[in-house]
Amino acid sequence: GDETPYPTSPNLYVHIPFCRSICTHCPYNKIVYREASYRAYTTAVERELAQYLARHDVPPIQTLYFGGGTPSMTPDLIERVIAMTGDSFAEGVEIGVEVHPHDATPEQLAQLKRAGVNRISLGIETFQEELLRILGRNYTREEAEQAIQKARQAGFDCVDVNMIYGIPGQRRADAVADVNRCIALGVDHLSAYPLITFEHTRLGKLVAEGKIREYGD
Repeated sequence: GDETPYPTSPNLYVHIPFCRSICTHCPYNKIVYREASYRAYTTAVERELAQYLARHDVPPIQTLYFGGGTPSMTPDLIERVIAMTGDSFAEGVEIGVEVHPHDATPEQLAQLKRAGVNRISLGIETFQEELLRILGRNYTREEAEQAIQKARQAGFDCVDVNMIYGIPGQRRADAVADVNRCIALGVDHLSAYPLITFEHTRLGKLVAEGKIREYGD
């Protein structure tokens, strides 16, 4: 039939699966960015979204969230989706985007804000550089801190920071120091997640081979 076979919701999530590289711990649906794949995916998202919005039972959109992958790599697609859904927004709609520290430049943050994004979530994970290497995150402590500072200066309603605890080799003091640094940098919200070593990830395979020790519950 012509109808999208999904329930309607005031909360929409748009998954953008493209990444520059694949982190060792990430279990989510993602691929390394390729221009041809991006063009095909953009076409598919626009087609599905148009079909969904054409339904008569779509409620006003209260939240629109872009996850990934690394959605901040492809701000043009974010702009396109916001433009397509704008007529369906409820008053005070929250629009959030997951942002990689490398994408937290003044120019790219300003582009997201102009498009209507009012909440961003920075995937910092940790400020400890030896732990960032274990996770396959290719930025430094200084770059992570600068990303937070630039995001706050950009004027979003909420700057959230994602932190991971239970990273192999992480000490309790490291996790506490990460939280204290976020507070000192003035973040609006802190999301803390335990590291889960999924079997199909590179980190999970290293744990299974006994090359890396993971923490218990």
